[in-house]
Amino acid sequence: MFIKKTFLSCLLLGAATLTSLTSCNDQEGSGGLTSLFSTEEPAAPVEIHSLADLEGKRVGALTGGMFPTVLKPLQPGIAEYRDYNYTQLMMQALRKGKIDAVLEDEPIALLWSAYYPEELYLAFTYADDHYSFATRKGDPLNARISEVIRQLEQSGELEQFKTKWCKSIDQSRRITKWTHKKDYDGSAGIIRYATDVSQVPMAYQAYNELMGMDIEVLNRVAYELNMKVEM
Repeated sequence: MFIKKTFLSCLLLGAATLTSLTSCNDQEGSGGLTSLFSTEEPAAPVEIHSLADLEGKRVGALTGGMFPTVLKPLQPGIAEYRDYNYTQLMMQALRKGKIDAVLEDEPIALLWSAYYPEELYLAFTYADDHYSFATRKGDPLNARISEVIRQLEQSGELEQFKTKWCKSIDQSRRITKWTHKKDYDGSAGIIRYATDVSQVPMAYQAYNELMGMDIEVLNRVAYELNMKVEM
């Protein structure tokens, strides 16, 4: 089922420079999650741009995730995998030099590199993953949504959404209110949509409203189909 543009996932991020890592100790201060890692000096900088560069490295991944299983046959020379229960802890461990790289989905990796552009970067991609909206089997709405998504991909609008929600930390961003269709009245029906609002940057709650790329894309699709969305 083709619903949303494929994102390349299972990404690796690496610490960019020793200077940037050292400056983290000065910027963070005390308290919070980062204080868990403030007692050790950062390790030497590591540049990772390919599978070969992971030889002998320490790699972080979320507990219970599939990424290590996928990567192990491709690069058996990784020295150590470390499990983390939360993305925040894993990223802070990377920033402090406790690990050399992390495995993450592309949308999340893009957002973290946007928050810390002097420290974190997308090293490379080693597997494809597909993100999609799910409908009931046989629902004709599936094909209609898919067609709109294809049009958004071809026009470049889907990539604009990706830049807005995954590559930016602009706190003023909101879901767009489209007005270009003069005949839009929402009379073609309602898309009832359920989501997990803890999936930043895809779907989350802020400023008392739902935000994220999933929410933007779904609203855009509904607008094109002359439908309303009920969250």
